[in-house]
Amino acid sequence: PRRERQECLQMQKAFSCSCCRCELEKDLDEQGAEDSFARILREAPGRRAYESLRRLDDDLQQQLAAALRSSFVQVYIDVATDLESAGDATSAADTYSRVAGILADALPGSVYHLEFALRAALALSTIRRPPDSALLAALRVAGRAYRLRFGPERGRERLAVRFGDAEVAEAAVGLAFALREDAHEDFGEVLLHLPTETKWEDVDLQVSETGAIARCAGYSASVNFS
Repeated sequence: PRRERQECLQMQKAFSCSCCRCELEKDLDEQGAEDSFARILREAPGRRAYESLRRLDDDLQQQLAAALRSSFVQVYIDVATDLESAGDATSAADTYSRVAGILADALPGSVYHLEFALRAALALSTIRRPPDSALLAALRVAGRAYRLRFGPERGRERLAVRFGDAEVAEAAVGLAFALREDAHEDFGEVLLHLPTETKWEDVDLQVSETGAIARCAGYSASVNFS
């Protein structure tokens, strides 16, 4: 339990841990839950108590699930590193993405969130190129993390430096097409990712039998269907 871990750290090292797991569990100690339930029964009898209790229970379930997931972060990182070393970029990217998802909930915009969102995209970028849909999805996750920490312009600049590829960095934060093909069917899908705060009515989109072009707010993107 968090309380026992904190007491042990204080006793042995005079240290108070604020890792993502401890932060998520901070409000879930037994006394805090008892206080919450007692307050509901005292202040909201009957139907109101039922509604309040249900909301509290839903919140606790979500926090407990997040706390449990966060305890696997280091395991995921170790597995992803091994997969990457073995040359399995697809599985490594998926595992890094799981780490990034946990950190997006626990420590959004932190250097850890940025790092592992970026690692997922970098792993896929070694074997895929835009407009691949899986790569675009990973790039957009990394783009959101960088925008959250640095803002749109600085985020784009920093991504370009990390990738060493302006096209890939642009796909992470700007206007970008993605192609998703079904291996078992004779059709595919074209997806268009918009920059933050851009509305569909602001996009100039032209589609033909051979490709598509989109423009908006200083961004442009194109894709060929052949």
